[in-house]
Amino acid sequence: MKQLAVHFLLLSVLGVAAPATFAVEQCSLASTPLVAVHSLAELPPEVRGILGARRDGLEGIADRGGKFNATDVINPKLPMRRFSLAGVAQNCALVAVERGGRGYSVEVLLFERSANSWNIQTFASLKSAPRSLPELVSNAIK
Repeated sequence: MKQLAVHFLLLSVLGVAAPATFAVEQCSLASTPLVAVHSLAELPPEVRGILGARRDGLEGIADRGGKFNATDVINPKLPMRRFSLAGVAQNCALVAVERGGRGYSVEVLLFERSANSWNIQTFASLKSAPRSLPELVSNAIK
């Protein structure tokens, strides 16, 4: 923790924006620790909406274990993405989303709540879906 604080202080002094890694570490070290979430239904409603949980077809997102277009053979009735796993705290969420198509990958998205909205950034790309919250966090901050 001391090393993290020194790193952030150095970045602040140099006028460099804190990297997303710092945001994830702050999220996971928040007073409300990250809680593993295994379904879209367990995410905050705003985060579900941003991910496309209310949309059908290619623009939507399948729930964990659901059918989606995992390869480049496209069924237009199925989404191109599937929720994998998330860690959620009061003001942040670290979400792993499988993305199908020509090159399968797993995106790790960082959501941070500001005054009235959720800010989102693509944080990392993984080769396979994480099986646990500790695996998601450790792979995301590498």
